[in-house]
Amino acid sequence: MPWSMADRQPLTAAQLGVWYAQKLNPDNVFQVSEYLEIHGPVDEENFERALTITLEEQESARVRFREDDDGVWQYVVAARIQLERIDLTGRADARDEAVRIMDDRLERPFDLADGPHFSDALFRLADDHFIYFNRNHHIISDGAGGRIYTHRLAAVYSALVAGADHGPPTFAGLADFIAEETGYRSSDKFTRAREFWQARMARRVEPVSLTARTAAATARLRRSGAAVPAEVLEDLKRVSRDARSSWPIGLVAAVGAYLSAATGARTVPIGFPLQGRTTPVLRETPGVVANILPIHLDVTPATTFAELLKQATGDARAVIRHQRYRQEDVSRDLQAVGGGTRLASVSVNVMPFDYDTTFAGHPVTAHNLSNGVVEDIEISALDRNDGREVQLIFDGNADLYSDAEITDHHTRFLRFLARVTAEPERPLGQFDLLADDETELLRAGWDATRRTDDGGLRHIAGRVREHAAGSPHAIAVTDRTGDTDYRTLAARAGAVSHELLAAGVARGDVVGLLAVPGADFVAAVLGTMGIGAGYLPLDPAAPVARSASLLTRCRAAALIAPAEHADTVARITAEAGGELPWFSVPAGLPDGPLPEVVGTGDDLAYVIFTSGSTGAPRARWCTTGE
Repeated sequence: MPWSMADRQPLTAAQLGVWYAQKLNPDNVFQVSEYLEIHGPVDEENFERALTITLEEQESARVRFREDDDGVWQYVVAARIQLERIDLTGRADARDEAVRIMDDRLERPFDLADGPHFSDALFRLADDHFIYFNRNHHIISDGAGGRIYTHRLAAVYSALVAGADHGPPTFAGLADFIAEETGYRSSDKFTRAREFWQARMARRVEPVSLTARTAAATARLRRSGAAVPAEVLEDLKRVSRDARSSWPIGLVAAVGAYLSAATGARTVPIGFPLQGRTTPVLRETPGVVANILPIHLDVTPATTFAELLKQATGDARAVIRHQRYRQEDVSRDLQAVGGGTRLASVSVNVMPFDYDTTFAGHPVTAHNLSNGVVEDIEISALDRNDGREVQLIFDGNADLYSDAEITDHHTRFLRFLARVTAEPERPLGQFDLLADDETELLRAGWDATRRTDDGGLRHIAGRVREHAAGSPHAIAVTDRTGDTDYRTLAARAGAVSHELLAAGVARGDVVGLLAVPGADFVAAVLGTMGIGAGYLPLDPAAPVARSASLLTRCRAAALIAPAEHADTVARITAEAGGELPWFSVPAGLPDGPLPEVVGTGDDLAYVIFTSGSTGAPRARWCTTGE
């Protein structure tokens, strides 16, 4: 068909983001999809008529795209519904077969340029049980847009069945929809939002992931889902009310606490999907508007969940005020000052599935199938607002996680959520991610393996070396830099022992360790204990005076810290008197033999400081035999 320049419309910023992402990865499936169970009979002819009428009203779905030297453009064209009708009546597995067919359809990409960019199917499971399956390319609509479309479809269908007038169109035209964004991007609101986000992102916050692997965003997902237990949901709602917040923000805070506990990260960005529908036209018209912006959470072991929830509430409110500033703009601004483009790895999406509508009087139940591509992990809470349950779904990038890993994180998070909401005033550092039976198993295993045949104690550093000799390539530590096997870990621990002995550290001395979680920290602990010395863990974020005071009180003989913390170390050692030798865990492996592991159960293992009755930190000296 001929394309008239007079009829062309620009793409919105959100559409352009999808367009270029699809062009970079043509095989990826950028789509949103759900299905509605209709609990009652359906007049199939009127249903198809209702689809035709609703599509005619939705210009944003009836578009074709063209790219030229001036950019990318969209044109509204005539389109017709091609409703696929699938009769599964008489099959015992009718519902399961419908789900299988829908899952198969999700693997099929749309033609981005020529469309159509939507697909509809109606499954008859029984005379009084139907499924309406709809999927759209993300370039024409988002999840909220799909719900707006469904409400109108239900109204038109119900009117047709009743022989009534379905009323005038309720959607704005494409030109009016685009004008909403054009007006915003030339307004003072946009300027203020840009200033807000540029100031906010000046503080570099690195994404936090639950895996060291890397991969591009994909629609291929590993999914694990279950209802949040009623008592846990009630605790979450209660704690959120106490913080003058909402339970979705409480969920964001809990995810931030979990990521910190699992990775050791002290600053955690959480992707926070927002509808961005702040005007009547945007609230009433299907289209792609949704935005994902980061909430930043500062977490320490001393932070309580109640405190973190208040922090998340304040940050979320600031983000919501500027929710129309696109994530693509934030990433572009970051690149301009030398930052990365990813704002967060894990996102939390609370989706209201309150379909308070019926199809000719018959109720529906909505089911989510896909929210589009996932960078890392997307955690979705499906709230039907019926007072019954909230479904919590973990969708993991299939190139980053296995089914078992996603299921494990999902299970552990639900357990962690129950614990922190039951005791919101307890410091987060006192919660762990293990199940009770896992804790007991570890304790039993530790007691069984740390004894020699004659009843003596086996040193942990020695046990690691034994394991390295028998299974050198087994994975010992996984952190954000990748996997470290036992051979490498034992060798790097030996290199630490070499450095300590060369610095004059002796058996029984104390070595300060700047506690940055990862393979280097584990190697530093093993290397210190391997020469019979004990370690003192220090918080990198603690005040310099406090760290220096603890080192002085323990008469520390050396300090081990990552090279990127050199400035912090310089201030600590200066405060402590300036004579304390320090080094980083050697990056390479030692050439010669490893130092002999020494020590017994009576040797010092580590020193920790707890709050004393006078307010001054009190030292506890722990041996390897404890």
